[in-house]
Amino acid sequence: MAETIVTPKKYMKYLGIWIDDKTIFDEHIERTCKKADRQVTALTKILPNIRGPGSNKKVLYGVVPSVLLYAAPVWARNGFGRRVHLDNLEGVTEADKLRERETTVNEWQDRWERNHSTAQWTKRLIPHIKSWLKCDFKTLNYYVTQALTGHGSFRMYTLRIEKSRNDLCKYCGERDDPKHTDFECNRWHAQRTGLETYFGAQITPENLLETMVRNRRSWTEGVT
Repeated sequence: MAETIVTPKKYMKYLGIWIDDKTIFDEHIERTCKKADRQVTALTKILPNIRGPGSNKKVLYGVVPSVLLYAAPVWARNGFGRRVHLDNLEGVTEADKLRERETTVNEWQDRWERNHSTAQWTKRLIPHIKSWLKCDFKTLNYYVTQALTGHGSFRMYTLRIEKSRNDLCKYCGERDDPKHTDFECNRWHAQRTGLETYFGAQITPENLLETMVRNRRSWTEGVT
């Protein structure tokens, strides 16, 4: 060592974990999320956009949680992990967990309301995150996911991914997007009328999911 100057680093990688000088693991979390995001992007490219993934490709998605949760017991007690691993901390009461969850949901809602660039259709359907999260009987399938995201067999979307030649509805010739298919097209008028009769009100993008999450029967009626 003698006169050699050893300069400490802010971060170092040891056994696959990025350790920082304050042991809050922010660098590890950031790098891990970016790595997982790259894997999701790569997997998305090999999955079909219209009919959903086959069972063999669904197995590949197990890789992503493995990346995210690698060595979690080491870093979960600090930084971001504090919120997702409260059950593992000593001295944490149920009241503490509820307060922490309430804070997280409120922050999420605030970010959701301030977002004006992405997921605007989903935001329109789910304006209030808390009521969506409280619904413990909701189930998602291929068709519900399409309706929520706007990614699926809508001509507007299939034209964008070069799977169709135009964005016109094959039933009525109007521009086909999620709002048109679910709330306007005459092809599904009978189904909408039946649902409105059951709900006792006209359904709109703003009230459909808020109405469906009220009880299990309403959710079942909505998805069928």
